[in-house]
Amino acid sequence: MNIPMLLQHPHRHFLKGLLRTPFRRYHFIFHSSSHRGSGVPCAQPFNSPGLHCTKWMLLSNGLKRKLCVQTTLKEHTEELSDKEQRFVDKLYTGLIQGHRACLAEAITLIESTHKRKKELAQVLLQKVLVYHKEQEQINKGKPLAFRVGLSGPPGAGKSTFIEYFGKMLTERGHKLSVLAVDPSSCTSGGSLLGDKTRMTELSRDMNAYIRPSPTRGTLGGVTRTTNEAILLCEGGGYDIILIETVGVGQSEFAVADMVDMFVLLLPPAGGDELQGIKRGIIEMADLVAITKSDGDLIVPARRMQAEYVSALKLLHRRSEVWRPKVSLPSFLHFHRVDRAH
Repeated sequence: MNIPMLLQHPHRHFLKGLLRTPFRRYHFIFHSSSHRGSGVPCAQPFNSPGLHCTKWMLLSNGLKRKLCVQTTLKEHTEELSDKEQRFVDKLYTGLIQGHRACLAEAITLIESTHKRKKELAQVLLQKVLVYHKEQEQINKGKPLAFRVGLSGPPGAGKSTFIEYFGKMLTERGHKLSVLAVDPSSCTSGGSLLGDKTRMTELSRDMNAYIRPSPTRGTLGGVTRTTNEAILLCEGGGYDIILIETVGVGQSEFAVADMVDMFVLLLPPAGGDELQGIKRGIIEMADLVAITKSDGDLIVPARRMQAEYVSALKLLHRRSEVWRPKVSLPSFLHFHRVDRAH
């Protein structure tokens, strides 16, 4: 019985690479006669009707990923009419040139549930993926953007934190994209999309782009197209991407697998050290920020900081080079938001 090489030699970066890739479905089959290079067998993916195929090679220095999108891109493009082809080309050209309107229209396209628009979204995503790969090669393999996930219970101050933190980033010359997720009604299906109202200054900043989106019943604090929206923002030239989730509980941390750094925001007096050692979202956090730590709340905020510092020492460390920290940002004292950076 042939056992796939990926199962014989698990690689520690394999799962992280899968979760960071903006497409979710992978179908692997093993060909014992397949060889690459100096006779090293490789696992090859089955050409599923997804957005692209991926070939995984097991090399001496680890696992190397190669994307094969040209074939599927050509197949999907041939099925489009001239009008649809011009529409996709217009969105793609405007997107890579940094036009915010084209980025907004592209995200709307990938969020659509219309069958034909889904096919157009596939073609657009494939073109952006090819461009993304070319830019990474020019950048010598370095990521094009730094992704930060912001999560916390309702009322923790996530939108207000992004308003002050985002202004600080744009003033330092960064291009910032904010993907804010709002909950959808379980009865009517509608969503308020009100996160942007708390970002009055940032929403007028030309170096910032804010996109609110509804969950539409998706669990985990994000939408079903958050990964794809991140890819489009990276293609649009934004070097820092903030993903604000809906108000979440202890077991909703899907965004942690999409970002480079996961920040958990908690209000003061949100619990004792017992809450800190409960498994779930707290053990996924790279940084814990105790918000609203000013005025009469500064004393309970500092007490909560000390409790969480002690509690985090009892949790299993996700990284050998980084220990989760606990900060006290204050929106009344801007220098303390700067310290969180």
